[in-house]
Amino acid sequence: MSDETIRFPNAPAKHGFHVVKEKINIFTDVSRPDVVEGIEDDQKVVYISIGPGETRVNVLDDEGRSLSSWTAVFGWSSLCDIEIRHGGDSLCMATLPMITKALRSSLRLYGQDVDTADFIGSARGHLHGALSHIIDQTIGDAREYDRIILAAPVWLHEVLKKCVEIRPHIDPVIQEL
Repeated sequence: MSDETIRFPNAPAKHGFHVVKEKINIFTDVSRPDVVEGIEDDQKVVYISIGPGETRVNVLDDEGRSLSSWTAVFGWSSLCDIEIRHGGDSLCMATLPMITKALRSSLRLYGQDVDTADFIGSARGHLHGALSHIIDQTIGDAREYDRIILAAPVWLHEVLKKCVEIRPHIDPVIQEL
């Protein structure tokens, strides 16, 4: 593991969360995950799922079975590290309910609405940069694949919308995990 800082190429510095202090480890998987439904005949598909602590990249056959896969030690729980300012204090999103409310701009603390616009911008940049890096390191430019499918919890879909621009053939509809 390198101790160099990874600068995510598309995460704006103004959001203050465009670097990772440690490398995102990516491992080649030897286990085969469940079959993914809805793959058309003769399609080469990549299925990327974003969980709380890991992002899995699976190259699927036309029956939805994994041909090869990787697991990156990166997940949506990294959003807990993004700080916001409220009432002169610096806070992190400590719980899943706090994250989901912040992403919907409905977070209230101490009886007051919290402006989460900067948090949302930071989350978008952070996820876009991390997914770009993970895709680059696993499937590269992905030109030999017909389609890339992103899957994540439904509350994360809005923030991930810009991530469909990472490669031109990422399906614009993010699947629910």
